[in-house]
Order: sequence, then C-alpha cells, then structure tokens
Amino acid sequence: MRDTIFAKEAGKDFEGSKNWRQGRRAHGYDPAEVTDMRGIFYAQGPNIKAGIVLAPFQNINVYPLVAKIFRIAFAQD
Repeated sequence: MRDTIFAKEAGKDFEGSKNWRQGRRAHGYDPAEVTDMRGIFYAQGPNIKAGIVLAPFQNINVYPLVAKIFRIAFAQD
C-alpha cells in the first residue's frame, strides 16, 4: 500500500474555507512553503553560542547536533 499525501492550498482547509486559523484542521501545511507552520528550535548550554540566530533548517539536522554535543557516534546516512 502506498502512502497517501493530501496537500491543500495554504490558508485553506479541505472544504475551501479561509478560516483555518479560527477552527479545526489548522495543521498539516508544508513548512517549506508555508512559513507559519515552521517549528521553533531553542538551544542553550556550554557548547551553544549565545545570541546566534540560524537560518531555517530541517528537523532531521537536530539529531547530528545533539549527537555531537553528547559525543555519540551516529550513522551518516
């Protein structure tokens, strides 16, 4: 069975309503296209420089950072 992916126009639900922020179904947009749906990442500690603001990045890049901080070996692929 293949994955089913539903993509909808930003700012609308599947019924075509533009009130997606006020009601249900307010999640599921592609964060690469709809910046309102991007996550937030905060980090603090001895290995983290204070006051740095990074460009947006994918969540999959958090794991290598945490592994490096804790000196954990991880697969590169």
